[in-house]
Amino acid sequence: MSEPGNENENAKLLQVRQVFSAFLEANTGSSIETVTRGANERIAIKKPWGEDGLVIYVPDDPADLASALNNLLLPPALTAVYHRDMRSLEVIWTAYTPKDSSRNVFGRKFVFAMEGRQYECEFGRASERLLLMAETAIPVGVSETQHRNLQSFYMYAHWQLDIKKAAAKQAAPPDPPQGIGQPTCFWIKELDWNDDAITKLVRHLNFYMTYFDSASPYILMWPPKADAWNSKVRFLHGEFPTHIDSQPIDDILLQFWIACKSGDSGKAFVYYYRIIEAA
Repeated sequence: MSEPGNENENAKLLQVRQVFSAFLEANTGSSIETVTRGANERIAIKKPWGEDGLVIYVPDDPADLASALNNLLLPPALTAVYHRDMRSLEVIWTAYTPKDSSRNVFGRKFVFAMEGRQYECEFGRASERLLLMAETAIPVGVSETQHRNLQSFYMYAHWQLDIKKAAAKQAAPPDPPQGIGQPTCFWIKELDWNDDAITKLVRHLNFYMTYFDSASPYILMWPPKADAWNSKVRFLHGEFPTHIDSQPIDDILLQFWIACKSGDSGKAFVYYYRIIEAA
């Protein structure tokens, strides 16, 4: 038999999952679970973008967050959100005040023509949906994607909450956190979602944006997790041998072999090729 408290928790969890059903259907790598933070347990969206190092806590009243997230696709390969109803990709950039080299990027608009299609692109204000998500997005572990650039948006969103609280008390509004400016993202509009086509588009955009402006920000892309690599055969012949007959190997090739183990797949590919080329 289950305790009454557990039954209430399970009912609440099922209710929240139902509220976010459209989000879960579109983002199959994510789930909604009860997570422990300190001494408290809270309901949270785990693995947004399929990423372990980040969770999005669900507020007691999840209606606004659900309204935002149910229209979003979080592509694991990009630091971005795709607005399914608006057919727009919002690449998460920064809410920090830009450095001198990036100041003239704010507000930049252009049309990018590719393969008979034209896409409206601009560096513009972040969406309210993104800010709602950032408000409760919390790092919970190491992230190779820098937690999808959400830290500055989290700071901006909570500054805005503090401003509203001050206004309700008729108090002076608080100063912004150090370095925080306007939340800005890179938008690509009139875009139908297709993994391969968008990957191709992003790579071309990155080339042309940095071709015409060497200091231009570009769209970060993340490779898929190499699950197959993790499950490869460990031992060449079933188990480690008790006797090894070695042969002299060129020292340069040995250095390339060690470098292949660095964990950087791009460099490893080049080093493996150098070994084959030399052999």
